[in-house]
Amino acid sequence: MQYTVDKRLIRFENIEEIRTRPAFRDEIAATSAIPKEAIGVYRFPKDAQEQCGLSNCRTSHMNGFVVAMESGEETLIGCDCGAKKMGLAFQEIINRAQLADRIQGHRDAIVAALANADTFNEQLTDLLDRQCGAKWLGKRMVDCSSTLPSEANSVIGRMARRQEPNVFESVPMTDKEVAIARETGALPKGQPGPYYRQEKVGEIVGLEIWQTDLRALLIDDLQQGIRTLQALDVASIRSEYTLRNHARWVDEIPGKLLDAERVILAGSKFFGGENLQLLKRLSTTEREIKGLAGAVDALISRSEMNR
Repeated sequence: MQYTVDKRLIRFENIEEIRTRPAFRDEIAATSAIPKEAIGVYRFPKDAQEQCGLSNCRTSHMNGFVVAMESGEETLIGCDCGAKKMGLAFQEIINRAQLADRIQGHRDAIVAALANADTFNEQLTDLLDRQCGAKWLGKRMVDCSSTLPSEANSVIGRMARRQEPNVFESVPMTDKEVAIARETGALPKGQPGPYYRQEKVGEIVGLEIWQTDLRALLIDDLQQGIRTLQALDVASIRSEYTLRNHARWVDEIPGKLLDAERVILAGSKFFGGENLQLLKRLSTTEREIKGLAGAVDALISRSEMNR
């Protein structure tokens, strides 16, 4: 893909790189110095400071710009030095150069992503269509929501939101446990029995699938986003805001693909037979969910058939 290249600031690592430039001068006459454009930027170590190239300044500093003058000469000008000695003219060329540099950086990021668009699309297709992939998971989640009693679905959603995966069994308390609980105030005086304590019997894995919309991530965001990117005329976009937003989105692609991978793996674990069996524990002595056990058995049967 061909696109217009904005002027990029050169990043100089040391003074030797700058001094090899034919037009560079260690010092120029400040009285005749009219800044034309910023060529590059530099940042030197504290123990290797260099003097400003303006004859009426010569302040030692660590960072600044290599600036070309109307005369064709180039020299070092520190950020503060230029603002103090050359005023608005200096600041305007710096602002212009930095803007062009940022725009070009955003364009480079977008074009690099476009060069990898086929790879991204292959990864998306794999995530969607693989065995136990995103499409499979979406169907299993719909089946789960329609098969389980609504109260069970509410409990699962609450556990996912609160990141509380543990399930418990109500175990009758012994007389000794009841006596201790009354002494410590855990049991209010006069509260009638029977008394139970909660004992952890398992941990439901994969609950994060109920907190992530895979269709929104893979289809609405990534798939549509890549298509939008491929339709862009990158060279014609002059707005830094627009280019920055596209570049930021591009930078997020690998992370979003990893997020989708993680959720799909979690879904495979959630719909494992042993994990689904734990859903029966959501029905307790204090909160009975009628029909839950049979619904879970039906869900396990269909999940195993569709793997």
